[in-house]
Order: sequence, then C-alpha cells, then structure tokens
Amino acid sequence: MIERCRKRFPGAEIRCHDITLPLFDEGSIDTIVLCSIMHEVFSYKGYDALAVRQTLRHCADALRPGGRVIIRDGIRPARDDVVYLTFQNGPAYDKFVRFSLDFGPGEILWRLVDTRIQVARRDAMEFLTKYLYDVNWKYEVKEQFGVFTLVGWAEELRKLGLKVIHKESYLLDWLRTTHWEKDVKIEVKTAKGFRPTDYPHSTMLIVGEK
Repeated sequence: MIERCRKRFPGAEIRCHDITLPLFDEGSIDTIVLCSIMHEVFSYKGYDALAVRQTLRHCADALRPGGRVIIRDGIRPARDDVVYLTFQNGPAYDKFVRFSLDFGPGEILWRLVDTRIQVARRDAMEFLTKYLYDVNWKYEVKEQFGVFTLVGWAEELRKLGLKVIHKESYLLDWLRTTHWEKDVKIEVKTAKGFRPTDYPHSTMLIVGEK
C-alpha cells in the first residue's frame, strides 16, 4: 500500500509508523483523518482502549489551534440490550455460528429460543458488519468494530480538550437493502411478544476541533 501511495501521490511524504506513538510535531497539523483506523488500533493492540486513547492524545497534540481530527469508524450500539435474530437462509445462519466461535476478543455467547437466536445487540452488530467477508475472513473476524458508542467517542475527544463540532452514526443503505434484510430479521422481546427493532448502525463520523 505504501508503494502504491508513493506512485499515486509523487512528492507526498509517506510514513510507516506505529500510530499509538507520536508521529508529528506538536502543533504542526491542520487536519487529521482517521478512516477505519481506530478499530484496527484497538483490535491489534490487544483489544485495549488505552491504545486508542494514546493515539487520540498524540493526534490532539499534533493539531494546530483550530485544527481538526475527523474519525470515521465502526460504532458500538448505544443500547446494551439483547436482540433476537431469525435467519432467512442456511448460509447466513452457518456464518453466524462460525463467527461466534472465531470472533477476535472471545467466543460470542448466544442461545436458541424456539427458532430465534438470542444475542447481545453489540455482538449482533459485529456479526452483521462482518459476515459478508469471505476472502479476508480470518483477518476481519479478529477485529472489533464497535470500540465506543457515539457518546463515548465524543467524551474521549472532550477529555483531550477538543470541541466536538459534528457527530453522527448511520447504517449504510447498501448493507441493509442488499444483504441484511434478505438474510436476517432482528427483533426484541416485549410483554406482548416479539416486535421488529432497527438494525444497528454500521458507521459513525465525528469531528473534534482544537
């Protein structure tokens, strides 16, 4: 990837570096973009939030006054409840069972309730955002996409003295319409029985300003 970047952007400075360590001089950068980076830091540094916080600290230090850090990544659901999955086809169910055993931080706990799978909403999100991977399965299944909730991300930036000027989370439409709605139904259990619940958001975008 570094060689590709050098060919595509001649004259640009390309560095290969551990992002959890200081990379730029303090007060030297206008904008830092972390696109699908922070869940990699979390996952490949032992699923440790400290590595994420160290990275954010170095980014904040590197920003000039008025500089911004833009983070686009996965998102942990705000609701810490359980959901019930009904699979519409055998391959999707088989992929879930495989995922529950292979997931990076540890085996996912679930149980069969009649024809539904009861599982934590956060774990359902991790499955839904990964089960489409085949070629890269052994890598993607080891990564935890939902590091913090959106509120949690905002709090992390505020702790660094950054002003949160934008934050949102959303579900990519192509995931929902092309795959999720065809493969799995998601519900919650109420006193009146099961009712549909929204699919978890797949992506978040947050901007902090110094």
